[in-house]
Amino acid sequence: MLTGKNLVISVRHSGLHLVIAHPEIKQVENIISFNWEAIKDPQKLIEQIEKHLLESELKITQARKVHWVFCFSKFSLVPNSLFNERKSHAMLAFTARQNSSEVYYHQAWEGQDIMQMYLLPLPLVHWLESMNERSSFSQLGHSLNWISQQTKDDRNLCHLHLFEEQMCLMLRKEGELVFYNQFDVKAVEDIVYYVLFALENLQILGREVQLKISGDFAQQDKVKQLLANYLSKVENLSLPKGIGASGSISTQQLRNVAHLYAYI
Repeated sequence: MLTGKNLVISVRHSGLHLVIAHPEIKQVENIISFNWEAIKDPQKLIEQIEKHLLESELKITQARKVHWVFCFSKFSLVPNSLFNERKSHAMLAFTARQNSSEVYYHQAWEGQDIMQMYLLPLPLVHWLESMNERSSFSQLGHSLNWISQQTKDDRNLCHLHLFEEQMCLMLRKEGELVFYNQFDVKAVEDIVYYVLFALENLQILGREVQLKISGDFAQQDKVKQLLANYLSKVENLSLPKGIGASGSISTQQLRNVAHLYAYI
């Protein structure tokens, strides 16, 4: 099933998304999702991931390439011009405290003067590397930035990607990234509050903003309805050109895993 295919997996404390794709023709062949109660302990999270991978009957060792996207929230962004690798641990410590079981990484964002610094659970990193020697990984913001780069628009553009328990908000102003963050959410009202709060703090008027939504949050229609009262335009994210799918996969299913397209 995976021989010659790319496998892209997003990992949250409360779930997985898996995309199997044909790399040469950029075609999504299957999408698999799992959800569970949030697990913070790295070893227990590994056990949960192993359980669901076994259920899916996927043999990761057979994949041509495996890329993991981590949706964890211990990260910070700095301009590339201010990034100093020797001091980067101290810079990250202002927003994310590293514990003994975490390891530090950094990654530049394409098309932006941005360096992202982030922390990952070391046992999880060791485990995924043991599953396939061709594994690579990144933080969620890196892939959402790729999606943002595919949308060329002169106006202020806001991309909202939703999971059932988490939202990711990216805002470009005149083509330049001015805001990115992830928030835990429990209700639709939380999502609306964080979007409007971010705009207010950036002194951007709602009527100047176009909002694009992706992800698999069950109440997306309600989110769109409420935000449409404040923003100039609220609509579903358009899928990037050049990425296809087998006939059994719907447009909404593809939109649910938009955060994984950068690595197909």
